Amino acid sequence: MRMERISQITIPGDGIALDGILGLPEQPKGVIAFAHGSGSGRFSPRNQFVARVLETGGFATLLLDLLTPDEADDRSKVFDIDLLADRLLLAQGWLLSHARTKNLRAGYFGASTGAGAALQAAAREPDAVGAVVSRGGRPDLAGHADDVGPLHGAVLVRDEAELLQKPWLGPVQTTESMVEMSELWDALMVHGANEFPELVTEPQLELLRTLVPSMPQWWKRMEQMPRTLIHNDFNPRNLGLRREGLRLCAYDWELSTLHLPQHDLAELLCFVLNENIDQRALDHYLDLHRRTLMESSGRDIDAGCWRAGYRYALRDLCINRLMLYLMGHTVRRYSFMERVLHTARALLFNEMERTSRRQWAEDTAA
Repeated sequence: MRMERISQITIPGDGIALDGILGLPEQPKGVIAFAHGSGSGRFSPRNQFVARVLETGGFATLLLDLLTPDEADDRSKVFDIDLLADRLLLAQGWLLSHARTKNLRAGYFGASTGAGAALQAAAREPDAVGAVVSRGGRPDLAGHADDVGPLHGAVLVRDEAELLQKPWLGPVQTTESMVEMSELWDALMVHGANEFPELVTEPQLELLRTLVPSMPQWWKRMEQMPRTLIHNDFNPRNLGLRREGLRLCAYDWELSTLHLPQHDLAELLCFVLNENIDQRALDHYLDLHRRTLMESSGRDIDAGCWRAGYRYALRDLCINRLMLYLMGHTVRRYSFMERVLHTARALLFNEMERTSRRQWAEDTAA
C-alpha cells in the first residue's frame, strides 16, 4: 500500500508542544492515536512495528509523546492519568483539524499507563472515538488510583469489636488460626511446586517455606496494625468503573474480612503489574494508598510502618490466597495464573532485597 509519512509533526497546546509522527496510507479508513506508557514514546520499535501493521491494514496512525521531555522525567506526571487524557484529547482535536484526518473515525491504542488515559479520554468524549484497545496496559488507572484509599478509609476501625459482630463478615484469621494451619500452607506450596515448577520455582518455594515457621512473629505484628474491612478478592475480575466520572466500583464482597488495607492493595498490584518491577512506580502506588487512606480516615499513618504492613500482607497473600488459587488451577486453568504468580514472586523478592538483612531476619526468625 502506498504510504505518505509526515514525521516530526507538532501539536501545540497550552504552553507546551507535543511531538508526533503521522503515518498515512493512500486511502485511510480510520486513524489510530497511540497513547504510550511510562518509559515509551513515538520512537519505540514495538510501537512503530504495530503502527506499520495498522497502516498496512489501511489505518492512519499517530505516534505521539503525551509528555514533553522535561515532563517525562517527572514521575508524578508519568502517572497523572488526568493529564495524559488531556493530552490525548488535545491530539484528537488536532486530528479533527488536519486536512487528511478530519473526516476519519478515530480509535485509541493504549499501552501501560496510556491505556488508562485512553479509556478516560474516551469516557470524557465518547462521540469522538470509535474504539479503544489496551495492549498489556493499565486500564485500572482509568479510574482514579486514589479511589482505593477512601474505600478502605471509610471503615478503618479503631474498635474492631463492632465490625466483628457483623453477620455478613467472612472468617477473620488470627495468628493462632494461621499457625494451626501451617501444615496446610506448606503442603499447598509443595503441591504447587510439584504441579507447576515453572510457576513456583525452587528459590520461590524455599523463600515461601521460610515464612511459615516464622508466621507467629510476623502475623502477630500484622494483627497489631490498624485493620479495616477488606474486599479480599480485590482484582480486575471484581472491579468496574462507574460511567459518571470513572469512579472505582468493587463488587462481589462474599470473601470480605477484617485485615490490613494493604492486603487488597497487594492483590491488586499482583494482578495489574508485571514481573519487571518499576521501583519508583511501586513506591508511588504504595504511598498514594497511604496518603489517601490518611485523608479519608483522619488518621496519621507512619510510612515505615505502612511499608512493613504491606510486606506482611504480601506474604500472607502469597501463602494463603495465591496457593489456594494454584490448587484450583490444577483442575480449572486460570488464564491469569502465570502472570499473577510471576508478579507476586517479583514483588516478594523485591521486598526482601529492599529490607535490611536484620529486619528480614527478625521477621523470619522462627
